[in-house]
Amino acid sequence: MGRPKDGLTRLGRHPTANLLALRPMRFACVGATCFGIVLISFTLLGLVLPLAMATTLSYAVGASTSYELNRRWTFGLQSRSREQIGRFAVITAGAIAVNTGLVQTLVNDAAAPKVLAEIVVLAGIAPVTFLAYRHWGFAKPEQV
Repeated sequence: MGRPKDGLTRLGRHPTANLLALRPMRFACVGATCFGIVLISFTLLGLVLPLAMATTLSYAVGASTSYELNRRWTFGLQSRSREQIGRFAVITAGAIAVNTGLVQTLVNDAAAPKVLAEIVVLAGIAPVTFLAYRHWGFAKPEQV
C-alpha cells in the first residue's frame, strides 16, 4: 500500500477525511507554539507595560502567528481573502477581550500570579477559538 502522496498517515480512504481527523492535533500544535510566543511576549511586556496592555499585545503577537500557521497547515487553505481575514480578526478580537478581562480579574480580584492567570485563561479559550476558526473563521465561502 505505500505512503500517501500528501505525507499524511492514512487514517481513512479519503485525503479530506485525513485532514479533518488531523485538524484538532494540528490546531493543538499551532496552539502550543503560539502559547509559547504569547507567554514569552507577555512575560517580557509585563515587565514594562501595564497588565492590560501586556496581555493585549502579547495575544496579538500570538494571533498573527496563529493566522498563518492555521490557515496553511491546520485548515489547508492556500489563499486568503478579505472575508477570511475579517472573520479571523473578529474571532481574535473577541478572544483578546475575553483573555484580557479574565486575566485582569484573576490577577486583581483573586490575587493570582500574572503568568499563571495567563496560562489558565489561554487554556480555557483555546477550544472555543478552535471551533470558531473551524466553523467560521477558516470556512470556505460556500460554508459560511
